[in-house]
Amino acid sequence: MNVTATLGAAALLTALACSVVALGASVYGQRSRSRVAMLAGRRAILAAAALLTVAVLALGYALVANDFAIAHVASVSSSEMQARMKWASLYSGQPGSLLFWTWSMSMFMAAFVLITVPKISWGSAHAVGTLGAVLAAFLVALVFFASPFRLSPVRPEDGTGLNPLLVDPGMLIHPPFLLTGLVSTVIPFTLGAAALMSGRLDQAWIRHARGWALASFLVLSIGNFLGGWWAYTVLGWGGYWGWDPVENSAILPLLPMTAFLHALVVQERRGMLKLWNLVLVLAAFALAVFGTFNVRSGLVASVHSFAQSEVGPYFLLLVGLVVVASI
Repeated sequence: MNVTATLGAAALLTALACSVVALGASVYGQRSRSRVAMLAGRRAILAAAALLTVAVLALGYALVANDFAIAHVASVSSSEMQARMKWASLYSGQPGSLLFWTWSMSMFMAAFVLITVPKISWGSAHAVGTLGAVLAAFLVALVFFASPFRLSPVRPEDGTGLNPLLVDPGMLIHPPFLLTGLVSTVIPFTLGAAALMSGRLDQAWIRHARGWALASFLVLSIGNFLGGWWAYTVLGWGGYWGWDPVENSAILPLLPMTAFLHALVVQERRGMLKLWNLVLVLAAFALAVFGTFNVRSGLVASVHSFAQSEVGPYFLLLVGLVVVASI
């Protein structure tokens, strides 16, 4: 038995259970006005974030320890790689990048639960329920379709290592910033969804969304800027911007988030654009998920995309669910 893989897989499965508990407890708490249930939902989100941290640490340890029995480690790392590039290899493959995505998302969710949820009594149950549903959706993909702790049928003597183009300092900063920026759109989305479900389309949710939207805008901007800089330094990647399908997908969520930062001022001062602001935050997150589908479906030719896998159609379904739920 591989202890690291078992620990990581168990952490992911338990985190999935916690996210489902968060959803169920929030729905029950909203209907029954039970403070205990709503508090349980918040704690379940925090527990899921802690468990995802355990999973990330387990995969990081497997990479440093050259545990090539784990398929992801064997496919993106090698015994000759530098330690810093082994860290970068954590989010370079499809399962690892999905784990990093979900972990980063859970960190934003935990911060949101601790900082903002206590201040929005009008929609706290709706917000936590939305967080639980979104987190569960990504954990389902991790647990059942693209587990980073899947064992290889035969343990290789050494791993294949990273693509030579990715063995670059840019790999250490660009993907974390970009992935973090993309997942950060979930918080304005959650606030917008909570306002929509609770019927509070006034300035209440806008006041709390401003800071999170600004943080998302800044991190997304830095991630895209670093991507342009890196593409310019790596031969054959099309200069600062190559109109690559995945590059375009990465910048799409930034557009509605930028518009939202401007439109919220109009709503605060004149009481206008209430529906438009909801559409913008919902669209930003939907486009972030669509970008994930674009990378993982294998349907587009791109130097950034992964090979076609069964997780691609799942994310297409997830995009559809986000759009339908928003309508």
